[in-house]
Amino acid sequence: ARYLPVDLSQTKEFGKSLLFNKKKSKIMNYSRMVCKRQMNIIKGSIMKSLKLFALLLFTPLFLQGKDIIPVFQLDHIFSEGHHEPSLQDLMANDPNQKTFMALINRVRRASKDANVKACVFYGDAVGLGLAQMRELSDHIDQLKKAGKKTFYYSRNISKANIFLAAKTDKIVLFPEGEVLFNGMHMQNMYFKNLLDKLGLQANVIHIGDFKSAGEPFYLTGPSKESKEQSLALLNDINNRLIESVASSRKMSVDKVRQLIDRALFSAKEAKEAGLVDSLAYHKDFLDSIKEQYNNAQFKTAYGQPQKGKLQLNSILDIFAMVNQLSAAPAVDLMDKVSLTVLEGTIQGQMGEDLRRHILKQAKDKSVKAMVLRINSPGGSAQASEVICQAIIEFKKAGKPFIVSMGNVAASGGYYVAAPGDTIFAEDLTITGSIGVVGGKLVINGLLDKMGITTHDYKKGKHADIMTTLRAFNPAEEKILKAAFNRVYATFKRRITEGRGEKIKGNLEDLAGGRVYTGAQALKIGLVDQIGGLRDAINLAVKNATLKRYKIVMYPKQVTLSSMLSKELQQPKNNEFLVAPKSQLSSLLEKKGLFQKIDLLRNISPELSLNLQRFVEQLELFSNEGVLLIGPTYNY
Repeated sequence: ARYLPVDLSQTKEFGKSLLFNKKKSKIMNYSRMVCKRQMNIIKGSIMKSLKLFALLLFTPLFLQGKDIIPVFQLDHIFSEGHHEPSLQDLMANDPNQKTFMALINRVRRASKDANVKACVFYGDAVGLGLAQMRELSDHIDQLKKAGKKTFYYSRNISKANIFLAAKTDKIVLFPEGEVLFNGMHMQNMYFKNLLDKLGLQANVIHIGDFKSAGEPFYLTGPSKESKEQSLALLNDINNRLIESVASSRKMSVDKVRQLIDRALFSAKEAKEAGLVDSLAYHKDFLDSIKEQYNNAQFKTAYGQPQKGKLQLNSILDIFAMVNQLSAAPAVDLMDKVSLTVLEGTIQGQMGEDLRRHILKQAKDKSVKAMVLRINSPGGSAQASEVICQAIIEFKKAGKPFIVSMGNVAASGGYYVAAPGDTIFAEDLTITGSIGVVGGKLVINGLLDKMGITTHDYKKGKHADIMTTLRAFNPAEEKILKAAFNRVYATFKRRITEGRGEKIKGNLEDLAGGRVYTGAQALKIGLVDQIGGLRDAINLAVKNATLKRYKIVMYPKQVTLSSMLSKELQQPKNNEFLVAPKSQLSSLLEKKGLFQKIDLLRNISPELSLNLQRFVEQLELFSNEGVLLIGPTYNY
């Protein structure tokens, strides 16, 4: 009955109230229509339940012995958590958002499904970061160990997907396609000249010689320290990927390096070089698999929940939906593992939202453990501390707290990871960057261009220390460095409290803004194990001694119904903190910068993404001043 728009007692009372006034025939007709509608809903619900029971009972008998081939499309951006949906997404009410967790769950399910005989992966432009690709490749290994044949089909192969494709049993390339295998390329973008044109100046102070996150604002190229650590990162990542391809394709490392120096291969040359296994048009590729697996059924939506389309065909549908949405949520007492995702630049509102969520999970008796999945270069120092404090409170509840690092967990991203009982990272994860950077945005050049002049009055030697009309003087820099060093000391104290004797060596020698791969971080004790998201979940389940459980992700997927339900229920809110908002976006929009980002998105997605990150970080810089943020690399 909980799934019916109106329960039976409500229907009965509603009918009585309408029949009381017999003179109003229209209302009587409407009441009959409502009652008939409710009876049809009841009958329909009963029939659906019977059909579902029959489906669950007999489906295994029908499917037994039938070959299934799941198809995994990798030409998407796979976010770690649920993104904020567009209006089109909300109206479609589509539960199948492209999260990395959903992808690996589907692949894991295929490895355990007896009806799955093979898996096909597609991807010309794989939307996965290096650490995500490494984790997915581990799950492909599990498919192979389970006896499932793995195929990778692509029209063109590049360095972005060859490392993943190499893990499969067979790589099939479009006969007129190409393979671009030219090694790793790392790029930083610098925006000083752009700020000069806008009449803006970033007055940056950094604690730690290797703390290079602020350099794009005030330099046109890397400092000596930034160049040194970037080359060290590139060298480690490149060597690991070369070794991976060599092992997967059964080649020597020297041969792989020779192939890299050739750079571009035609389809025929790639096959001769051993970079791909065969050439085939797509139809021929599918026909060969069907022949091999007895007309196996390809499933592009394998392991995905069914779509639920919103039905608003009449006023009755609206009444039914409102009744459902305003009902109190059902109480779920099943044991849970909270999968909490921290993705993107850490900002004030994010810190508040995560704090409230983590403290709520600490009080929820059905939540037995938490896994924090981090894919963030850091951000606000204050917001990072807010999240860290909430994590400490969560651990006081005696529940396991495990950290899983994604593509990047640097600076503030590492700050919030430090309290974890166990920290997992992939060998290609970017982490570390323990240091502080901050300052202010000076706008006097912009005012000059606009023809605006100012005159100041002040009482107090440093009353105008944070004015945006001039840079810091030496005395002010000394004051601010002392404040930044206090933040830096707190950062290192959080690491010492969380990691303790796990740190190998003097922490100061490991900090100073230095950045590491996950493999390097393991050697110096910044992380505990090399592993992915599923490894972290398994350990959380083990430490909480759970037998039956379910994983609950935060942020939750936003649908139109869930958004309306939240508004209708009007939950009590005892929190009054509001994160500050920057006005910089309106300025940049007037200067046409956002239109340039949209233009670049079609020409060069990588450059547009970097420009968008620059805007986010510049807003954060102008808003908060003290940041725990790591450098951003574009591969």
